[in-house]
Amino acid sequence: ESENLQHLLALGSELLRQDQAERAAEVLENASQLQPDEEEIWMQLAQAQLDAGNLEEAAISSEKAIEVASEPSQALLLRGEIALQANNPRGALNRVQAVLKLQTNNAHALYLLARVLEALKRPEEALVVLDKAAPMYENPLPILVERVKLIRRMQNIDAALSTLRDLSA
Repeated sequence: ESENLQHLLALGSELLRQDQAERAAEVLENASQLQPDEEEIWMQLAQAQLDAGNLEEAAISSEKAIEVASEPSQALLLRGEIALQANNPRGALNRVQAVLKLQTNNAHALYLLARVLEALKRPEEALVVLDKAAPMYENPLPILVERVKLIRRMQNIDAALSTLRDLSA
């Protein structure tokens, strides 16, 4: 049923879960031709293209998701992630700021903002943002590990080890 949108979306999602990003992108491209106004298709397609390392294609697909979305926060965050991976932290900053204007306590936006600030060589601000984001996560371990890495880069290994000891306690 190559023209069944629900099946194409389900197959694309499953291929993404199985780390078959290129194949997922092919399937989701077919779905996007069947229903070009469906945000979920463009989001999954952009994610598949990002996972496959096709940053330009992922940027185009995420822009289409932003265009068709009734509430574009998730699409803006994905576009920001793509910009950051494409070494465009200013572009990523624009996207994350747009989300934070609408949702000041969006944990994913704050985490992305911290990564953007670090890329912009503003580690002190990034640390403040990480501290704000961590309590918003059910499992803040990845955020806390990122915080330790940032402290190591800002200060030294001893400061990072001290932070790790505090976390383990």
